[in-house]
Amino acid sequence: MRYRVEHVYCAAPDGACNYSGRTLMKMISITLNGERRDIPDGSTVTGILALAGAGQQPVAVVVNEQIVRPADRETSLLKENDQVDVLVFAGGG
Repeated sequence: MRYRVEHVYCAAPDGACNYSGRTLMKMISITLNGERRDIPDGSTVTGILALAGAGQQPVAVVVNEQIVRPADRETSLLKENDQVDVLVFAGGG
């Protein structure tokens, strides 16, 4: 099992909140567009799109050879060893 230490900081403009600390985040490994990546456990397909550089572009997402429709991306959790392909559409002539 892999964990990553996350540093947590809170600073309110008025100085009322000054918490800093560390938390452990469980990590899983997936393959994203052919590259092995460690991501936080509990990540969704929607969450991984920014990592893939897709931003707000129209894309097709395939997880383990199954298409994930846009309506299902927010609730589709990724699991250890998932194979994820993000296909960005390119126009041209």
